[in-house]
Amino acid sequence: MPKNQAISKAEFFVAAQQGLCERVRSALETNPEWAREYDEDGFTALQSAAYFAHPLCVEVLLELSEVDAGSEHEGYTALMLAAGDGNERIVSMLLPRAHARATSHTGDTALMKAVMSGSIQCVRALLPVSDAKAIRADGKTALICAARGDDLECIKALVPVSDVAAVEKTGMTALDWSRQRPDWKCADILAAAMSEKEAKRLRKSAPKNVSLPLCAVVIERAELKKAVAETALVAKKPGSGRAKAPAVRTTRATRRV
Repeated sequence: MPKNQAISKAEFFVAAQQGLCERVRSALETNPEWAREYDEDGFTALQSAAYFAHPLCVEVLLELSEVDAGSEHEGYTALMLAAGDGNERIVSMLLPRAHARATSHTGDTALMKAVMSGSIQCVRALLPVSDAKAIRADGKTALICAARGDDLECIKALVPVSDVAAVEKTGMTALDWSRQRPDWKCADILAAAMSEKEAKRLRKSAPKNVSLPLCAVVIERAELKKAVAETALVAKKPGSGRAKAPAVRTTRATRRV
């Protein structure tokens, strides 16, 4: 097809999907409104270019597109689609213009999509402008998504700004998910964060002369007391045999006391 020959709207959307920047640019010269319209699948040209990882097309489309528009069916923005693909370059291109805290129809954020892609680079780029405590419709947070994926680096980045005690609708916390993994590196980080949060809560209600390390001791003693009680219950059951004491893992905070 000759360079200056007009293309149809359908061909324009295909060009955006395939990264044919000159065809996209040429079409927008005569039909700039196409940048704000949707294809038959419910996506804008910018969303398609972001999803299929075509940064040059994204650059061409940015000026004329509604950056924060959501796809018709799921409500995914171009930033969410780029983050979900783990494309740090396109995420960086979109961030100055995009609303990073926008949510999809099910409550997904760009940060959650980046976590699920496993891209720590995208997570670090999004964190300063995102709400790490945002909750999806099913109760999941970015931290819970990271724990489900056993993503150590994402968990390290998210813990300081997340609600570590958040519970999704299945009743699981990030720590619960991590404890299901054979490698407890993620679980150790989350357990330490949970203990620190509880210690701070105790510190607020404790006398001024009670130190934070002492609060950690209180927590560990409470865990031990619970374990002993569980053991006693098992021992009382007929035919239970010799009761096996539940394992109690001390956190790094309590080990230092």
